[in-house]
Amino acid sequence: NRERHHMADASPPPGLIPRRLWMFWNKERMPEFVAACVAALRRTNPGWNVTVLNPRTASALGLQYTPDALVPITDQQRSDWMRLEVLARYGGVYMDASNVNFRSVEHWVNRSSSAVQGFNRPARGVDNTIVSEGYGAEMESWAIATPSGSRFAGLWRDNFAAALRNGTRHGW
Repeated sequence: NRERHHMADASPPPGLIPRRLWMFWNKERMPEFVAACVAALRRTNPGWNVTVLNPRTASALGLQYTPDALVPITDQQRSDWMRLEVLARYGGVYMDASNVNFRSVEHWVNRSSSAVQGFNRPARGVDNTIVSEGYGAEMESWAIATPSGSRFAGLWRDNFAAALRNGTRHGW
């Protein structure tokens, strides 16, 4: 099964979410479980260009594999960087490679929307109630959809790169 990582398919107009599904795995070979998750994503998303990003595919796509940082970055930081880098450059849907997927991403992605889409993680408010929107709510990063040419995705990537350049505390 040949891995597709070219951008030969026509790009949608800016503001639409392209049928590009991205994942990241830092090595060429992946564990059997992760490979099964990737196979399920391919199977449930026919018509989508599915690419597993790694050093080789990132280079072929012209992606910056490592942001300019003062210190070496962790695998988790590289994964965060790659999802933001590819979404800022090409748009589409990023999902963690270890997601167990049973349906097409079009079940939750509105491709005609110009909004960045994903899942929120409710947080506890100051009064210990669950906050699902507004102050205190957070967006998860394991599944993100962005339109082609998303200014938000570019700013998110650029701010993350700045945070890495400035250094992090506690090994994050």
